[in-house]
Amino acid sequence: MHAVQVARIVGAGPIVAVDPLPSARERALRLGADHALDPTAVDVVEEVRRITSGRMLDVAVDLVGANVVLAQAAASLGRFGRCVMVGLSLDDVALGPGVFFGVQSQSLLGHLGYKKRHLDELVTLVELGRLDVSGSVSDVLPLEQVGRGVERLRSKEGDPVRLVVQPWT
Repeated sequence: MHAVQVARIVGAGPIVAVDPLPSARERALRLGADHALDPTAVDVVEEVRRITSGRMLDVAVDLVGANVVLAQAAASLGRFGRCVMVGLSLDDVALGPGVFFGVQSQSLLGHLGYKKRHLDELVTLVELGRLDVSGSVSDVLPLEQVGRGVERLRSKEGDPVRLVVQPWT
C-alpha cells in the first residue's frame, strides 16, 4: 500500500499492483494504482504486456519474498528494467534463463534495511501529506495477544494490514 503511494510520488506510471486478496487490490486502487491484478485469475505478465502496449515495466518490486512473485516481477520487465527484492525468504532465487536478463540489460537488486535519512524522508512525506500511513495499522494488541495476532495475520481474519504489539499496558 505504501509502495503504490511512493510510486506515485516519484511519477511512476502505469502503476500495476498484484495481490490475490480483493481487499488489497481495492486498497491499491484507492491509493493510486492504475491497475490491480489478481494473480490467481489472470496471467500477470500478459496483462502487464497488454496494459503497457508491449513496453513492459521499468521497475518491478517484489514485496512478498516468494520466488514465484519475484519471477513474475522479473518477467514483467522491459528492456533495461530493474527488479527490486524487498520481501525476503530462504528460497533459492530462480528467474529462468539468464539469457533474457542479459539480452534485455535488466537488473536484479536486493534491498534490506534503510538508513536514518530514509526514515527522515518518509517522516517528511507524511508531514507534507504526500504519504498517508493512516491505514497502515489495523489494530494494536497487548503483548499477551501476540499469538492471536499471528493467527489473525495467517488466516487474514478481519483483513489486517499490520498489527502492532504494545508490550506494556
